[in-house]
Amino acid sequence: MSDNMEAWVNYSFTQTAGAVTADIAISPLVGARQRFEVADGLVTVDAAATTAGGTSVRVGFGASVVPAASAVANTPAVGVLFDHQGIAAGSGGPLMGGIGALGEELRAQVADPTVGSVVITFRGRLLQY
Repeated sequence: MSDNMEAWVNYSFTQTAGAVTADIAISPLVGARQRFEVADGLVTVDAAATTAGGTSVRVGFGASVVPAASAVANTPAVGVLFDHQGIAAGSGGPLMGGIGALGEELRAQVADPTVGSVVITFRGRLLQY
């Protein structure tokens, strides 16, 4: 392993019912001379969730906010690793891998799952520059 890479670490973030996460860093703090790399991950919504139309989740790299959704249907926005506007209860999807820019953390925006929870798991590591 190179001196500028840390070992891969498994991370997990859970959003429980009764709260909306408008924007939160789910990776460790990323310094000005660091990047955060995601190898892969998974977003799942509890089978007990009762949100009408499903639970929306967006995960992406940002220095202070989650990147905005793409204005073009079926076209990913820059820096976004996962974006779904209505995940059905008991399902989810893969979080694709990527590397954020210098100083960007992995951030999430999660709608209230009403009942149950939303879990985001991923493997990541810090890269030093």
